[in-house]
Amino acid sequence: MIKHHELHCFDYVNHDYASVREALLADPLAIFRAATTRGARDAANSELRVVVGAMELAAEIEIDIVSTWPSRSPLGKPAQAITLTWKSPRRPGWFPTMSATLTCYALSSTETELDFDGTYDPPLGVFGAAIDAVALHEFAERAVANFVKEVASYLREEIGRRKSARQHDGIVAHPVV
Repeated sequence: MIKHHELHCFDYVNHDYASVREALLADPLAIFRAATTRGARDAANSELRVVVGAMELAAEIEIDIVSTWPSRSPLGKPAQAITLTWKSPRRPGWFPTMSATLTCYALSSTETELDFDGTYDPPLGVFGAAIDAVALHEFAERAVANFVKEVASYLREEIGRRKSARQHDGIVAHPVV
């Protein structure tokens, strides 16, 4: 029997939870697609890329949001959870389908954690389990780490841009007399 493989990754966004939650929920699917391609936000299908030694592995993926719901942090504070799946649309039997939850919650008044918990089953039965043991699991770990890092980076930039725009809008020009 092939067992589920668990993946866990986290990153931080140096902004308050309310701002991170608002930015994340504005369009999570677009943010997730952008994160998989490092900036190609409008791609209908995205590609995960991971460098393993001298090789770069890539798999075209399709992300779906299953649900979003208010949750609780490990310390019982408010959190936001987003359940997602990703899979290869071209060769679903060759690549695992990932099921995961990305949760964001406040660590302090100025820092929010993004916490990714996911599982996948290696494809191709026993043969796939052997490939997973040699390379696929490392690919999955790095892909998830890249994904979470890119989501956090996007949120930092987007929230910073929003705050700058609000500050700019609040500036009133005074004529020099």
